[in-house]
Amino acid sequence: LMEMIAIDMQPFSIVEDEGFRRFCALAVPTYVEDLRENICLRMYKEVEKTDQFVILLDIGTSKAIDSYLGVTAHWVTEDYLLPVSQANHTAANIQCLLLGVLEKWKITCDKIQLLLHDGGSNMVKVAADTKLPDATCFLHSLHLVVKEGLLSQQAVSDIVSTSKRIVSHFKHLPTAKNRFKDIQAEIGQVQHFLLQEEPTRWNTCLYMLERLGEQRWAIMLYSSEHDFGHNQTALQWQLLEKIIQILQPFKEATCLCSADSASISLVIPTIKMLTMSLNSMENDSRVKTMKETLLHEMDQCFSYYAKNPIYSMATLLNPRFKNKFFPSDALAKKS
Repeated sequence: LMEMIAIDMQPFSIVEDEGFRRFCALAVPTYVEDLRENICLRMYKEVEKTDQFVILLDIGTSKAIDSYLGVTAHWVTEDYLLPVSQANHTAANIQCLLLGVLEKWKITCDKIQLLLHDGGSNMVKVAADTKLPDATCFLHSLHLVVKEGLLSQQAVSDIVSTSKRIVSHFKHLPTAKNRFKDIQAEIGQVQHFLLQEEPTRWNTCLYMLERLGEQRWAIMLYSSEHDFGHNQTALQWQLLEKIIQILQPFKEATCLCSADSASISLVIPTIKMLTMSLNSMENDSRVKTMKETLLHEMDQCFSYYAKNPIYSMATLLNPRFKNKFFPSDALAKKS
């Protein structure tokens, strides 16, 4: 029951819902009805038995454009399950809200082994003011690096802007969407629909570009019938493919580090492999500025991780990596 509540992010009060009780009465006749207060009490007891926590801070926005602060506590039980508790609050004062959540769950600061957060200045200040051991989320830093790269070169940012307008055209016009599907069928193209970018996840921009590249001929045929103002030239289609090629190593890094089995020991080796991959690519004037910006931003944003003892120690303790992937021998020895 507790696992269901955690995984599905259900409120504890679900045990008192009439529908839930009817389902249990039919599916598990021997189930003894529980009260929300009893569920909460058992949760508090689980928290009290633990003396080491990792706290994750993140700010999200609902569809109603309300801001919420998510505070997620992770700990390891004897059977290595990872229970999760999450409380959402508006982000007016992150530090006060964080301490309020910790107090509510009777988690003292001396039990917190790590505060993981994004690279926002507000989150960094919370960590500094609370004096908790902290680390910045690598995937958030990676997102910022790629976004800077995409904005650094006018021709590249124009491709992205045009791509979003193309997707939006088919998304908001049912007649255009239907004709597009007909064209796909006529030319034997797989009937995948176009994907729109999600601004908070850089890889959705790549997925959008990849899908446009896949559907290039269907889009070109549609544009020959309808002058919808978003046509791309042959050179722009070639540039789109080049952008996709440049972003492939970042796609692989994102997939690797966001896997359920990923650990922070992957971060420093991943940074090294990203740098090597970009440097090994042939120089192309069409994406020269983008490539240089990516390398520069990586140097600026990622140098933090090799210097952070939490990340460096995790890498050194991983027998697959040890000290092989540090930017310099001096940093490896210092770690």
